[in-house]
Amino acid sequence: MIKKLIVFFSIFNIIDFDDVRAFNYSYFIGFFFGRFSFFSKASFIFHLNVTYFSYRVFCLFFSQDVFFPLAFFINDVLVLSYRDFYYFKVFSWKGNFFYFRFYDMNIFIEKKTNIGFYNLKDALRFKLNFTSNNLLFSSLLLRSFKLPLKITY
Repeated sequence: MIKKLIVFFSIFNIIDFDDVRAFNYSYFIGFFFGRFSFFSKASFIFHLNVTYFSYRVFCLFFSQDVFFPLAFFINDVLVLSYRDFYYFKVFSWKGNFFYFRFYDMNIFIEKKTNIGFYNLKDALRFKLNFTSNNLLFSSLLLRSFKLPLKITY
């Protein structure tokens, strides 16, 4: 059973906090997933008279709401992308979770022609938590989504 899904962007070293990218990630999550996004892990570094900001924009899905973002992403986005533009792995330490990173943000520009999607530069990340700690059951569930997993036990 799937416990929760976290869809997030990790943004590092933005010089201007009012950068267009900061608002585009929040708009992206609201547009494609229909949810409000939240900001967390905000930090800054002051180095050589320049302030660099880093933060995370994320959205949470629980239990039955998990399947819409997964189905949208697997059926509409992964079909159009090349294998070198995404990375995924199943982890089993400290609980069982699936981590997915998607790099090709140009696909979203092709899907909807909004001017806000031209400034997406960071990878879209998914973290899918399972209730069971058994790696075999979670890999079988992920294979039912037709992901080409190469899992070693």
